[in-house]
Amino acid sequence: MEGMPSTAMTLPAIRSKALRLPKASRIRLLSDLAESVFDAEAPLTGQELDSRLAAYESGKDKGTPASKVFAAARKRLGLPTKK
Repeated sequence: MEGMPSTAMTLPAIRSKALRLPKASRIRLLSDLAESVFDAEAPLTGQELDSRLAAYESGKDKGTPASKVFAAARKRLGLPTKK
């Protein structure tokens, strides 16, 4: 890859190492990566977050299964879908 040092890791190597991290570290990494991907979108306000949480906790909003969220993200990024 242009502009990357010759010691750059491949994506499969990064994935392999990331999956060996402790759960808390994987969650933090996931959060950091998500922020870097979706940073172009306007951040949610505290009021919007509170409103969404209240709707979820009251049962008014059932939320979205993680599998659907990840599938949509993969599609948006042009990545292959997981089977």
